Amino acid sequence: MRRGHGFSKQLVGTEVTSTTNAANQATIAFIVTLSSDGDTEAYDVAWSDTLPACLTYAPGSFAGSCTTHTLGLSDASAPTLEGAVAQLEARETCIITFQATVDYSVTPGQDLTNTVLTTWTSLLGESRFPTPPYNASGMERTGANGVGGVLNDYAAICWGK
Repeated sequence: MRRGHGFSKQLVGTEVTSTTNAANQATIAFIVTLSSDGDTEAYDVAWSDTLPACLTYAPGSFAGSCTTHTLGLSDASAPTLEGAVAQLEARETCIITFQATVDYSVTPGQDLTNTVLTTWTSLLGESRFPTPPYNASGMERTGANGVGGVLNDYAAICWGK
């Protein structure tokens, strides 16, 4: 996770599974927790998880909610699962759950890695401040250049095994 300066906001994402040792055709329950770890709000929070090819999403198992705001979820592009919340208050938490089945292609003892991506912005709507000439992206970090880019990232990745 990268942390910004100025109008900064940190979100913490964790993912846990119901088992760390699953056999072929076993169903694994995933629990993803997104929580605000700061004293300000986060806006336009987007979450996505593309399951690896060795896991098959269990249709109808995708659910979630936040403590204050409405969490929108979509499994229309499964195996990519997506969620979004317009605003996440300071110290607010969202819980996302889903299930997947281990495919026959998995060999005993094989490590399975599932990666989750979360992005957000630190200001509601357009910036009220003029864009400085030395920072074409404005006064806040937006995550526009994605994970692994330059310092204008607001993105969290959590890995689960």
